[in-house]
Amino acid sequence: MINWTEDLEKVGRKELNVGWYHSHPGFGCWLSGIDVTTQHSYQVNGYDPWLSIVIDPIRTLSTGKVEIGAFRTFPENYTRPEDKNITFDLIPEDKLKDFGVHFKRYYTLDVSFFKSKLDTEII
Repeated sequence: MINWTEDLEKVGRKELNVGWYHSHPGFGCWLSGIDVTTQHSYQVNGYDPWLSIVIDPIRTLSTGKVEIGAFRTFPENYTRPEDKNITFDLIPEDKLKDFGVHFKRYYTLDVSFFKSKLDTEII
């Protein structure tokens, strides 16, 4: 990642990396323990601001609505206030244990997106 950023700078490009993305096909948008560790390591190792994007392509195709989430982890040793409104209805039952162990280590970001005319044109 550092080499890629340095190479961009050498050729005068100003793009910045702001995060990473991956998919959870059929499992919904949330962070697993491995995802939390990955995201947190980026945030504390000089890549901040940094975010994680998770996409569920199976739910997107089956519902016709883009299933996407964006997340950041809390700082080390942060204790968040208890949230009595957390629901697990979007997490498959077999993944609930994994999600439940890690949900206090990250938070969701608001996501918005749009489709332009160029997205629907056939070339």
